[in-house]
Amino acid sequence: MDPIAVALAAAQATMALAVLFVLPGLTLGPLILPGAPTPLHVIGRAIGLSLLIVAGTCTLLAGVGILRVGPLIATLTVVTLAPLAHSATRASLRGSLSGGRRRRWWLAAAAGLLVLGITVLVPSRAAVGDSLLPKTSTPWYYMAVARDVADAGAIPATIQEWGQARPFPTDYLPATAHAAAALELLPGDILVAFAWYRLAILGAAAAMAALLLRRWLSTWVAVLGACLLLSTVRLETKFLDYRPETFGLVLALFALWAADRAMTDRSARSLAVALAAAVATFLSHAEVFLLLGPALAGFATARALVAKGRVGLRVPRRAQLRPLAVAGIILAGAVIIGGGLNAVFAGEFRLLGYVTTTRHAPPPVPSDRIPAGWKFSGDPTWNFYVASVAPALDGQPPPTNFFGSSLLPRAILEVWPGLDARGRGDLITLGGLLAAPLLLWPWLDRRRRRFLLAWWLFGVGLLVGSWLFFSISRTYVPARVGPRRLMPYELFVPVMSAVLLLFVLDRIVRPGWRLLLPRRGAMVAAGMLLAIVTIGAAAPAPKSILNDEPDEPGLSAVGYDALRWIDANLPPDARLLTNAYTDGSILAVAHRQAILDGRAVYLEDADFLAESTSLVLGARVLFADPGGAAASDYLAAERVSYLLVATAGPNGNDLGGYLLFDTKLETLLGGGRYTQVRSFGDGRLLLFEVKAAL
Repeated sequence: MDPIAVALAAAQATMALAVLFVLPGLTLGPLILPGAPTPLHVIGRAIGLSLLIVAGTCTLLAGVGILRVGPLIATLTVVTLAPLAHSATRASLRGSLSGGRRRRWWLAAAAGLLVLGITVLVPSRAAVGDSLLPKTSTPWYYMAVARDVADAGAIPATIQEWGQARPFPTDYLPATAHAAAALELLPGDILVAFAWYRLAILGAAAAMAALLLRRWLSTWVAVLGACLLLSTVRLETKFLDYRPETFGLVLALFALWAADRAMTDRSARSLAVALAAAVATFLSHAEVFLLLGPALAGFATARALVAKGRVGLRVPRRAQLRPLAVAGIILAGAVIIGGGLNAVFAGEFRLLGYVTTTRHAPPPVPSDRIPAGWKFSGDPTWNFYVASVAPALDGQPPPTNFFGSSLLPRAILEVWPGLDARGRGDLITLGGLLAAPLLLWPWLDRRRRRFLLAWWLFGVGLLVGSWLFFSISRTYVPARVGPRRLMPYELFVPVMSAVLLLFVLDRIVRPGWRLLLPRRGAMVAAGMLLAIVTIGAAAPAPKSILNDEPDEPGLSAVGYDALRWIDANLPPDARLLTNAYTDGSILAVAHRQAILDGRAVYLEDADFLAESTSLVLGARVLFADPGGAAASDYLAAERVSYLLVATAGPNGNDLGGYLLFDTKLETLLGGGRYTQVRSFGDGRLLLFEVKAAL
């Protein structure tokens, strides 16, 4: 590869990411949120405000149909340069870069970046590999959605999924618009662009986590705490791919920082920023927004209850309940404003409609599309789940036990690669990790007590909220949101316990370092010790033999090459049918209509849900008997022109899909209605043309 071309691409990517993630907030920060005493505050404030400003700008530009490079760069240039006309902005920027103490802080920031690279960034890049292919199937759909916005320069009315044009998803519009802008500005194809973008989101998450932890802890411990948080198994996996959830999580962390600041400084600016960040979180990913409820309640309650003294708790007076009012304003305001904005862009109260809409009984699946012996439950979302990804559960009712392993994954006990509490030894270790800070309560100061109580209340609130959400849900989806989607975030509690123990360790050993070394040498030695402990805690370990979570499907290299070939060679109006349900890989890579390709439609209207279930079950009938009358009717009804068949099961990784359907391959290879066009990967994927019925 030409080194000059690589250097130019890296320079272009760096400038693009600076525009998207740093520069607007860097110049606007001193005006919107004055006061940034450390480089961490400067960087964190710049990134958080930039995400809000740029995501909002991109959404507005897409809304009016001009999300193109020219208008985007012109708008962001004005937004970035205009604050420099204010003397306070110039003075703040000069102050953050000058002075001996500031230089030492920036050296410490470089050291923090080194530890972040060792524990988070480099392992994440290595896990993705040189192919840059997502590890799961779902990111393909999000990538296709962002690409459609980038191609149109606007919010399209429809998207091609499930065999026809469907309403465009507006459930995560700020994240989609921001990613579309990244596709406009970043070099390379879609995989290269999203590789850069994913790492930028990961770095932004680290900055936001450190900024939040700085509210209670020293800068160095806050940076190491961010490394511990993002090296957890669950979050590391989430950040391996592009998904709106990670974008929403970054915004949520920034909202929590601004909210905690608003609870103490009584600043309308901090409250406004916290509210704006909460609204952006609501619009980017509603499930992540649900985390703000227990988090804000925990922060506010801790501020109201914690006091001096050995017990350290008090009965709050009326004036001390102000943080609870701040939390309520942020949550209620985000729901009201976010719901209204979503209605403006979607044309309906789409997000709130998931909760308020009354669902009618779906139409039945035609009898010729039902596999022999197939059974239906009274839950249409469970019917779709079983039909699309879990046929072994046919005939079984939806799970009803919140704490059962079918809903609450035991893998949430795997905190870091070396701490898997599903084993007895590590379970004892995890218990000790959680108990140790509680035992230290009498010796902690008020600031650290608030930190400990806030995150324990978050954990309790998340458990209670998840259970309540599960209890009031009448169908498998959204009932599973609580145990499967929200409960894994309980990992924050052991992580925060570990971070507090790091702080305590530093306070215990620092006097010894001061006796042995000069003041600056003692600081360096203490910092190195904490960094070594952090790196050791986040170090990889052999894969647990206790893993009870099946790997999610990702698109293999063979499948990616096959879909690229289809994109280059098949007619634009080709309609594909695959022998597995796919999450968007056909749309993202092959750019063709596919009958079983698209998002899971659990929360859509009943007719759409029934139609998708019918399409999946009908495809199962077809592949089980490709020469039968039901197969002929299905092919004609859905106007299928090609079959793309994976042969190396049971997983559908070569399609970027889930479990393969039972497929009678000898009938497909026997000629007649089907003609093999091409083979990929030594027969792992076969492409058949379907002859039109005479």
